[in-house]
Amino acid sequence: MKKLFFLVFLLIFWFQLFSAEKEITVNDLDFTTGLRASYCDTKIVFSDDEIETSLIYMVLALEVDFDIVDFLSIGVIAGYNWSRFENPLSITSLPLSLEIEERANRSMVFGLNLKSEFFSSGDFSIFAKAEFIYFKLFKQEREVNLSVVSGSATIQHWFYRATLDLILKYHGFQAIVPFLGPQVNIIGGELKVTEDIEDITGEEELTHHQKNLFGMVGGILYDFGRDWQASLEVNLFSQLSITIGIFYQF
Repeated sequence: MKKLFFLVFLLIFWFQLFSAEKEITVNDLDFTTGLRASYCDTKIVFSDDEIETSLIYMVLALEVDFDIVDFLSIGVIAGYNWSRFENPLSITSLPLSLEIEERANRSMVFGLNLKSEFFSSGDFSIFAKAEFIYFKLFKQEREVNLSVVSGSATIQHWFYRATLDLILKYHGFQAIVPFLGPQVNIIGGELKVTEDIEDITGEEELTHHQKNLFGMVGGILYDFGRDWQASLEVNLFSQLSITIGIFYQF
C-alpha cells in the first residue's frame, strides 16, 4: 500500500512538472486550518475470518494544510476518536472466556494527507487525495471475579485507516462545488487481550482488516465569506461515513 501511495504521488508530480500549460511555482507559506468531524461505520473481518463485525468510530480533529507548490499541499491532522465494535466479541481461548462489550473507548488520532488538484479543463477539475490516520492504542483494565477464582484482564486495541481518492469536481456554480469519485479504503488493526487468573496467564491477539476495499466518495464544498469554506463528504460501499468540516485560509 505504501508503494501505491508513493506511485500516485510521483505520477501527479511528473504530470505537473512536464505539463506545457502550467508553470510550477513555490508558494509562500500559505496554509489552511480548520475542524472536521466524522462518523464512520466500516465492516471488518478478524484474522481467522470467522468473526465479522462493524468498527464504529467518531473523530473530531484539527487539520492544518500547507501549500508546498501551486498544485500540491500537505496536511497534518490531530484529534480524538471514540470507537467501538458493533456487537460484543467473545474471546474463548483465554483461561476464562471474556466478552468485550459494545461501549465506546476514547483515544487520540494523528494523520497526514497529500492533496493535489492536478488537472482542470473548463468547469471541471480532477483532484487526488492520499490520507493516513493512526488511531492510538487504548488500554482498558478490568477485574474478573467468579465465585471460586478472581483475576484481571487487559484489553488493548489500535488501528489505522489509509484512503486514496480520485475526485471529479464541477466548478460551474457560484459558491458550491460538487464532487464525486472512487475511493480505496484500507483499515487494519490489532486487538490484544491478556488475562491473569491467579497463577494462570493467557493472551490472545487478533488482527483485523476491512471487508470491502473499494468505495465511492461524494459531497460538496461551499465557499462563504472571503476565506471560509465548509465541506460535506459522504462515503459509501467500502464504509458508511459522513464528514463535515469548516476551514479558514490564511
